Amino acid sequence: MANFTMSGTKITFNNLGGLADYHESEQNFDENGQAIGNGRDDYFSRPEETGQAGQLTGGFAKDLGLDVYKKGYYEKLAKGICPETGLDLLSEKRREILQRDEDNATGKQVLGLSTTFNLSKSVSVFYASADADTQAKIEKALMSANATVWKHAEDNGIITTRTGKGGAVKHNAEMLNMSFLHLTSRNLDPQLHIHNEIMNYVQFTDEEGNKRTNTLNASDLYTRQKELGVLFDLAVRDELIKEMGLDPDDNFLVSDFNGKDKGLNINGITEEACKKYSSRRHEIEAELKKIDATGNADAARKVALSSRQSKDPDTVDINQVKSDWRNDLSEEKALEVSKSEKKPPTLLEIEDELFKGRSIFQLKDLSRVAAIAALAAGDGLAGVKDWEKQIVEELGVNQISSDYYTTDEMI
Repeated sequence: MANFTMSGTKITFNNLGGLADYHESEQNFDENGQAIGNGRDDYFSRPEETGQAGQLTGGFAKDLGLDVYKKGYYEKLAKGICPETGLDLLSEKRREILQRDEDNATGKQVLGLSTTFNLSKSVSVFYASADADTQAKIEKALMSANATVWKHAEDNGIITTRTGKGGAVKHNAEMLNMSFLHLTSRNLDPQLHIHNEIMNYVQFTDEEGNKRTNTLNASDLYTRQKELGVLFDLAVRDELIKEMGLDPDDNFLVSDFNGKDKGLNINGITEEACKKYSSRRHEIEAELKKIDATGNADAARKVALSSRQSKDPDTVDINQVKSDWRNDLSEEKALEVSKSEKKPPTLLEIEDELFKGRSIFQLKDLSRVAAIAALAAGDGLAGVKDWEKQIVEELGVNQISSDYYTTDEMI
């Protein structure tokens, strides 16, 4: 399954300059300062090489007319300034708070959040084995899927803000992200992932119908990380079918509702190849064993940050790395099994996944299970709402409080 992770890195005035330099060093800019590709091709390639340029995603970015990343955007946007017009995007009160924080160099105010979508290893291994034209299609599909999944999150109450006394009123909102595609891990394994730098301000429509800005309510991003990973898989599936001209009824892109990995995988990519190209994961797992923290997600994030090595892009030729991948994977062929019957989950399987041994569940649980079911059935992102409706009707879902639900059978 694709993973959506909150890296733990919060953008503040204390680390803003370093983060801006880091992301901009990985972009190739034209003479007008517009990004024309991921210049370093993530951690290792040289500036003359190109790929998918950094993008601005989210409904707020679209309203501002921001699309392709340009040099200098990072610091301006993190500070709440539109880089094209100079418009202050923050409320007067929020601007005063940030100004005091910057003047006093306290670094207490959060300007944004660093997050990542990581694809399943089988998708990355397939990418590594593909020719250059296919790789370009995959990269384009991933960036399109990234924009699509955030639009879905905005439309379905995952991106919100709160107003009123004690944040009593919750509003759906539109976000602004800076999105950057990376192709490798720091160990030179194929590892497709997208960094989303989410700004800590959103646009929403108030009770009078006026558009305003306010700080992001990030709680749902933290509590719905698994769901966001599945939604990204769904969007990736849709976009790969479109970009690669695949038949949706083929069994090239697969998902097993009852499998250990319920996410999107490429049929025919072997487990051995996935393990071989997961050296960074093996390093982290070894460190977790040393401190007796296997299975602890928070510990894993800390180990990943503390143990990663800085790499010098001038010492690595990314084109040679890609060539080595293809040669090494020449026998690793994805299987296109035509018109294979899809295996949507049974009602009992859905119920088990929804409750997980409990007698109640929350709305976010329903959304997550509906997304997994849609992926297993091959229905795409548009099928999630239909699965939610089907689950509610067939299980007889009842709301028992403002936050919790159960079914007729449990009652």
